[in-house]
Amino acid sequence: MRLQFFSLALILSVGCAQARLEPVDSDDWFGDSENVEVEEAMEFTTTNYAFPADPGDSIGYLKQNLFPVDGFDTMYAQGESFATGDCDAAATNALPHEITGIVTIHPRYYFKSRGCDRDSDEKFYGSYFIQDGAGGLFVLGDSKVAHFDSGDKVTLKVRAVKTSFGLDMIYSSDIVEIERGPFPIFYQEIADNERIGAEHIGKVLRIEGEIVRGADTFGEIAIRRDGFPVPCGDGQLAGCFYVALDSELTRRGMDIDMSVGKRVVVTGPVMFAYDTYSLIIMKRGQVEILD
Repeated sequence: MRLQFFSLALILSVGCAQARLEPVDSDDWFGDSENVEVEEAMEFTTTNYAFPADPGDSIGYLKQNLFPVDGFDTMYAQGESFATGDCDAAATNALPHEITGIVTIHPRYYFKSRGCDRDSDEKFYGSYFIQDGAGGLFVLGDSKVAHFDSGDKVTLKVRAVKTSFGLDMIYSSDIVEIERGPFPIFYQEIADNERIGAEHIGKVLRIEGEIVRGADTFGEIAIRRDGFPVPCGDGQLAGCFYVALDSELTRRGMDIDMSVGKRVVVTGPVMFAYDTYSLIIMKRGQVEILD
């Protein structure tokens, strides 16, 4: 038995060795390569949202009745547990208030705000904008995990609001309901001679033009908008329009060349920070390179 087993093992080993020496044809292993870029397509529309049915439930109603909150004061719902001491905060019967809107950027926007005692900072890593048929608002979020995406419809229970350096925002809220989309995001185009101002904060705008200054330290890009009569570029940046490009777009290897001289169409909600109005770009689908 041992001799037979040894002979069989020898035959198998010799056969395997001979099989390994035969050349292998790998021509059929691979196909033609294809260049595939991440687009993160987003759908936009010029048709405004048809909700809410009751104007009293709208974001516009909330803005009209609560903003601006004077100074660094925070308004919060009656009965809420809120920080005391040096905080300039007051209760209001207008809260809590439920609003429903379309999320207009991916909830990953980083924002640093003054703390309640004015000498401290609060950092929010998951902030975003929400918009309905009557207006838009900035929502502070402190989660690095995105529970929804741009184009989703979200209902929030607003529990506290604040105004800081001219920016109205939802300070504290609970997620009541998420309706997955994506739904088309409503945008507006402004007139040739119109500047972006306080009335546009939170709304989604679209501008077209040429990049005249590349991204600075904060990722902000200056664009000379087509048709705008005020000079922009060559040291005259007062007439420029600004785009804040999320740093994660380039870190993820996106094919997005936002260098000087490129002609682009950008679509995004308007933010006001450091005395500058800018369009916030969080996804590749918000940018169209024309060249």
